[in-house]
Amino acid sequence: MTKEKTWQHLRELAPTKQQQNNMLREIRLSKKATSWKISAVSLLFIAVLTILALSFLQTPLDIATTTDEAKEIAKIYVRDNDKQDRFLAKASCLYVVAQKCYKNQDVLLQFQQAMATAKSPPPMSLVLKQDVLIVYTDGTQEQWKVAGRYMTNIHTQQVIQLEQPVSSLLFVFRDQMQLLLGYGFLFLSHFILWITKHKVPHIKRRAFAANVEHMIANGVMLLLFAILLATVYFLTATLHAFWIYGAFIIYSTMQVYYRKKAGEPRIYILACALNQLCIGLAFTILFFVY
Repeated sequence: MTKEKTWQHLRELAPTKQQQNNMLREIRLSKKATSWKISAVSLLFIAVLTILALSFLQTPLDIATTTDEAKEIAKIYVRDNDKQDRFLAKASCLYVVAQKCYKNQDVLLQFQQAMATAKSPPPMSLVLKQDVLIVYTDGTQEQWKVAGRYMTNIHTQQVIQLEQPVSSLLFVFRDQMQLLLGYGFLFLSHFILWITKHKVPHIKRRAFAANVEHMIANGVMLLLFAILLATVYFLTATLHAFWIYGAFIIYSTMQVYYRKKAGEPRIYILACALNQLCIGLAFTILFFVY
């Protein structure tokens, strides 16, 4: 009798079919609300990131109209540009498209000596090919248009003729240790994923995405990032690394979030986070090397 009463009590505790349907409906509504909140937060973050980046890119220029030989060159920025009425070079080593940054002291000293010994050529018609922005240690800047060995200051209209072309005077020293470190982080990211997939059976035969929702989110986010980066490039004729870092951070966060939401093993979620970190470090090191 005691066992029968116990089983009867347990049967009475079991939810009815209608109660089960109500619970499933509440779970679905809660899941949709959470997804909507995540999407809204992501869009808000992208909007704030856009406003901050646009304000960050607008930097005032302190242009030097005369050349002071006592000053030392701190950095040189070179940008291919055949438009005579526009100067596109900008004072930052973080622009990743169409601009080069030179900051090696030996190279800068050689270039400054070449400018100091340059000649003044007779008037001639030049097809200007490059923008050269020279930043001095006191913060002043000079904007030059370049055609081979000839440099024209766009503010003073001063023309000088170097003994060698600008492209041969400016060259890059690449740190071999930094190269090894950058490629080392890339290898480490691949190794982390490889060993995780072989040590966690749950992952071994899985698809690229954790679930259908993750796959759709991947496609949408990658498309948005591509449109965003392309828009910035075509509006400013260059691309700042700030945009790439912002897109990469959002994408990496989304990767970890959806894998955790799909209930994947903690070790794979940790491996995913470490993989994204290694890729970010490798990009940073190799970007500054090249």
